[in-house]
Amino acid sequence: MSIAAVYSRKSNTDERSAGDGASVERQIEHATAFARAKLGATVVEQFTYADRAISGAEFERREGLQRLLKDIKRKPFDYLIISEPSRLGREQIETAYVLKQITDAGVKVYGYLDGRELTMGSSSEKLMFSVQAMAAEAERERGRQRTRDALIRKAKSGHFTGQKTYGYTTERVGEHTERRVDPEQATIVRKIFQMASEGHGDLRIANALRAEGAPAPRQAWSKEVVRNVLKNELYVGRVTFGRSRSVDKGGRVGGREKVAPADWVRVDVPALRIIDEALWTKVRDRKAKTLKAYVRLPNGQRQSKPEAGLVARFALSGIAKCGTCGGSLAYRGKGKSYYCLEHCRGRGCTNGRGVPIKRLDALVITTLKERLDDPDVVWDLVVERAQRWKRKHGSKHQERRNLEKEVARREAEVARLVSALAAGKGASADITSAIAERRARIEALRAKLAEPVTLDVDRTTVYKSIGPILGMFKDCGDAEPAAVRSTLRRLGISKIVVTPDGAGWKVEGIADLALLLGANGAPGGGRRGPLRWSCG
Repeated sequence: MSIAAVYSRKSNTDERSAGDGASVERQIEHATAFARAKLGATVVEQFTYADRAISGAEFERREGLQRLLKDIKRKPFDYLIISEPSRLGREQIETAYVLKQITDAGVKVYGYLDGRELTMGSSSEKLMFSVQAMAAEAERERGRQRTRDALIRKAKSGHFTGQKTYGYTTERVGEHTERRVDPEQATIVRKIFQMASEGHGDLRIANALRAEGAPAPRQAWSKEVVRNVLKNELYVGRVTFGRSRSVDKGGRVGGREKVAPADWVRVDVPALRIIDEALWTKVRDRKAKTLKAYVRLPNGQRQSKPEAGLVARFALSGIAKCGTCGGSLAYRGKGKSYYCLEHCRGRGCTNGRGVPIKRLDALVITTLKERLDDPDVVWDLVVERAQRWKRKHGSKHQERRNLEKEVARREAEVARLVSALAAGKGASADITSAIAERRARIEALRAKLAEPVTLDVDRTTVYKSIGPILGMFKDCGDAEPAAVRSTLRRLGISKIVVTPDGAGWKVEGIADLALLLGANGAPGGGRRGPLRWSCG
């Protein structure tokens, strides 16, 4: 007796049509009866494939369909029964390809609703199927558009469209749902904006909220969560809908693409306002100012992160170190000088002198500019650093080449074994074991290859990396503290030691230009050096 398989699919609720009304179980029942009555075939449970609550435009993540396509390679059954073509899919190109794979394997496909065989043998048959598939896809597109139109109508009325937001609850009102301000969460939202306006960074705010046990959104407080709160216009009573739309690509659904701002729906709903416009503007302005403190390459790529506004009021707070005890120097709210924190806290340091802020900042900036403004000096320093790195890692050259060759050989072996398994050659258990063994070896080899590679220094690229840094130092009198700190970090400067020297000071700093090499794809780190300066 002939063997038949059954494939059934039930689409998700926002894509429902008359054909989707039947459940997966009902489809299997009708398909089994059809196979027995019309084809004299028996449906085997092992070859019953089903996908529940999944879109017809999704192909890769349909477990039932993927299992079916894998099984047909060995043709264990003669027929495949479906209710109608849209069960295979609602995207005409992908659906046609699925049907072609099945029929090319020698399996006959029938739809039990009309009793007809689906074939792809001639141009007319392909055209007929394409028309059916196009109709199924068009129905799905209409359903999606109806859903989007309904959401746009809700958004224009200021109603809830399905995206929950921290600070609000929802309440059903007639046939729609409305947001309501949650008093407890609104207090926390106001605190977040207030802290941000005072210069606290996102991570600092998140840490403070975690420390006090403030109720969090679905996930715990983090800088990403805080950042999303601070850029959400809903908190000033502006509902925004349609920033992105759903797209299907490569046989998968659920992707998103950005929508032009001109097509967004924006509605003012004063009842939803938690913070006032002045606080919102103050936070946005501070964020914009901080963002400008990034060091960037000529193409605009960011090369270092800025400091939080609260920390970056003074360029060298925490970076400058006391030469007497090694503690940090920072502004202490008196005069216009940096002071040793260990001395201020009574922890034994004898250095109670204040270092003038403007003089120390200007000295560091101008000294660095002088060192970096000479291309030949910088190039010699970079080459020396690169050569030192090469000496450390150069012995691995031949080993890496051997590893790369072995990876290629093992991958070729896996490909041959997979082909043998698909063709039914040899014992499947033995082949599967051999594939697993080789893949494990490949992973181990790739882990070794992930280790640092040899550094090739390019003079032009190094100068491009230094260019933005020199630009930050071109006018030391107007340099923003956040910009100076960001630039020092990019140079690998973690400390500048300031030591009392008679009536003056001795200042010594160390920069690690390996971090500039890291901008070219090579690892930085290692011991500090070699750009040093010392001045009184």
